[in-house]
Amino acid sequence: ITKEKILEQELKIQLERFNRFCNVMGGIVVALDLNKKVTFINKRGAQLLGYKQKDIIGKNWFKNFLPKRVRKQTEKAFESLISGEPRTFGSYENPVLVKDKKEKAILWSNTVLKDEKGEIIGTLSSGQDITQLKKAEESALESERRYREIFELAPQAIVVLDKKGRVIDVNRKLYDWLGYKPEEVIGKSLLRLPYLPAKSKVKAFQMFSQRLLGKEIPSYELEFTTKRGERKVGKIDAVLVRDNKGSILYDLVMISNITEERKIQEGIRRVRQEEAVITSLLRLSLEEVTLEEILDKALGFLLSLSWFSFENRAGLFLVEEEEGYLTLKAQQNLPKEVKERCKKVSFGECLCGRTALTKQIQFTTSLEESYGLRYRKGISQGYWSIPILSGKKEILGVITLYLREKAHPDKSQEEFIKAFANVLAGIIERRRAREELEKSRAFIKRTLEMAQGIIMVLDKEANIIDVNEYIEKLTGFKKKYFLGKNWISLFMPQEKESLEIHELFKKCFVDRELGCHETEFLTKDRNKLTISWYISGVRDEKGSLLVTIVVGVDITQRKEAEKLQRLAQLGRLVGDMAHEVNNPLMVVSGRAQLSLMEENVPGEVKRNLEIIMKECQRAKEIIQRLLTFSRPSRGEIKKIDINKTIEEVLQLIEHQFILANIQIEREYSQDLPLISADEKQLQEVFVNFLNNSKEAMPKGGLIKVTTQREGKFLRIEFKDTGIGMTSEELEKATEPFFTTKEKGTGLGLSVCEGIIRAYKGRLFFKSKKGEGTTAIVLLPLEEGGEGG
Repeated sequence: ITKEKILEQELKIQLERFNRFCNVMGGIVVALDLNKKVTFINKRGAQLLGYKQKDIIGKNWFKNFLPKRVRKQTEKAFESLISGEPRTFGSYENPVLVKDKKEKAILWSNTVLKDEKGEIIGTLSSGQDITQLKKAEESALESERRYREIFELAPQAIVVLDKKGRVIDVNRKLYDWLGYKPEEVIGKSLLRLPYLPAKSKVKAFQMFSQRLLGKEIPSYELEFTTKRGERKVGKIDAVLVRDNKGSILYDLVMISNITEERKIQEGIRRVRQEEAVITSLLRLSLEEVTLEEILDKALGFLLSLSWFSFENRAGLFLVEEEEGYLTLKAQQNLPKEVKERCKKVSFGECLCGRTALTKQIQFTTSLEESYGLRYRKGISQGYWSIPILSGKKEILGVITLYLREKAHPDKSQEEFIKAFANVLAGIIERRRAREELEKSRAFIKRTLEMAQGIIMVLDKEANIIDVNEYIEKLTGFKKKYFLGKNWISLFMPQEKESLEIHELFKKCFVDRELGCHETEFLTKDRNKLTISWYISGVRDEKGSLLVTIVVGVDITQRKEAEKLQRLAQLGRLVGDMAHEVNNPLMVVSGRAQLSLMEENVPGEVKRNLEIIMKECQRAKEIIQRLLTFSRPSRGEIKKIDINKTIEEVLQLIEHQFILANIQIEREYSQDLPLISADEKQLQEVFVNFLNNSKEAMPKGGLIKVTTQREGKFLRIEFKDTGIGMTSEELEKATEPFFTTKEKGTGLGLSVCEGIIRAYKGRLFFKSKKGEGTTAIVLLPLEEGGEGG
């Protein structure tokens, strides 16, 4: 027993030493029994796997610590190892699964474990973690792959030279560009490269030598020759590549093909020159110059193009009023005989005429044949004629150019010259259209100014855009007074009229119908005009309304004549009726008066006779007013002071008005001129106004009487705070027999208007329901009238 314990202790010591040794190794050491279970793993190995040693020992190594994809293959190798088959055991790479299920790459070495009898009892494997090394290798391989990919796919041709100037590598781009395969180039020195002409070889070697000496060489150009013999141009950018110690590894030369770039640069210069010519031509067309000046400078612009082989001479023809002929309108250095011959060219005649007839570009190398005359020999080799066509492909003119070469201009030159001719066609059409428009405008303006009517242009909101000058003559207001104002607000101040005109306006938008409407307007001198309006919409091709044209015709005199005619007819009728009624009325009145003179008239009869007499007298007064209406008389005319005339009326009636709770306020302007009038008649008018105001204020109120000078008129106002009138009542206020009173005759204001009109004055009213009424009288002042 003692001996066994000694052996056990010694074994334990040996195991500890082995364990320490395994840990010192810095790798993983793992022992497996024949059942593939872990019998030993060193501490460092357990840490690598992310476990403690006790968590690993006893578990199946293959199922728990190897990725599934390598288990079968590794188990097969294990079985082969423990079977004792002779084989060479070398290092190999195999992954393990760590605790977080990630993989680590391990470089393994394996051996078998045997007992005292030499029987295999398991395996012992040691390994080193090469995960980071593996990643570094993969990164290096990836870098190499990427470098090669970039090298091969680079847009430039790349040549790599060693320190002696020999080619050690080229990319495919060099072959694609110049046609030389890598094996035809690699190994050759700069001075023997087949794609470099002699001068390029010398320059390339000089630049390489200077780089080796440490000089910084900027980009430079070399000429190259392809395998087919084509000339190319390349831009060279080279750099010496050194190692960490600064020693030269190789010279990296990048060659950019700039052959097309040079062509593009030339094309850009050409396009810019073309754009400059077109821009100059368009800018010139906006200046206030004649069409002939534009055409002359247009030829100069065209001849300035350096990439055309133009001789410095050209001609430009236009089709003018006489169809079938071209007229020379502009020229640059044409020979005298050509100018004489080409003043006027018929279609089909010579080069220009054929161009006009066919509407196609013409080219010839023989001017003698073309013109039918002997032309002195010069440097001109070709003659080019280009049609100028309108948008509708109608011939407007022809450009003829002289060339220094016999070759026909190329496609790009032909495309530009067509574009130039199209721009010129647009300028010609616009200039001619502008000339026609100016003629039309001048004609329309003369027509509008001669028109004896108002002609207005309105926008979609009925604001006045333009108006003819006739409005100044008609209204006394300047034209600028109307511009920008709303036509409806200006000429339709009453709500009802505004609504009606809005409806007419809608018709212009929707139904496209013409409208007609009559309104009144006060001139600057306060004269009332009656204007008949006609409305019509102007539309574009799609039917959208552009502007509205409103025509106003002054029908004041016609309306006045119609009214006077109606009043005259009514006056004659009223006069006849008054006489017819007056005769029997006098008989009744006379009989009643005689009956009253008799003796012993009973009281009741006497009272009835007195009533008859009173009503007869009232009827006579009505008849008298009818006669006054039918034949208004100016009575006794004399110079009167209007303020005094009004004051006399107010003093007579003011007491009655105060009793009716009505205040009268006076606002007389002083130093008013005297006027010629029948004072009694005017006082009758004023009394009528005052009585009407009193009746309109049954609960009392205020009457304001104002006098003032207004231009060539004397203005008198009677403004009350009564019940006012509606717009319909206001329109009919002065019509005979119209009244809003229960017992009125409707003759008062009609008579008043007749009296005022007899003095060439005006009577009109302003009123709104519930806001009172203002009666306004305008009486003309005499020239040189003195203050009263």
